Amino acid sequence: LHVLPPMHTPREQLAGLAGTYSVGFSTLIAAGPQTFSCWIEVNRGTTRFAWVQTPNDTTNGVLLQGSDFLALVAGDYIEVRAFQNSGGTLAVNGNTSCSFWAYRVGD
Repeated sequence: LHVLPPMHTPREQLAGLAGTYSVGFSTLIAAGPQTFSCWIEVNRGTTRFAWVQTPNDTTNGVLLQGSDFLALVAGDYIEVRAFQNSGGTLAVNGNTSCSFWAYRVGD
């Protein structure tokens, strides 16, 4: 994988070689009343991979995690998207509580 130039957001990765990739994420959501969803997209398509959704825990928050094996071609990019159903304070803890990975595991 290649990290995209600074003009892109850090949630995106670019496939350098065609193959099968293990792609995943882990996102900690701060405590609150909202419902959250997270998923992986390829090339900003409409298919959601490893989609998870949960109501939040108003005391402890929640950890959303997902992963999938994706067949990518060179130049495909993958990104993690998140949705919060409330216009209130955004609750994704983006400092040290989020992970996004992709490893090429086969041809």
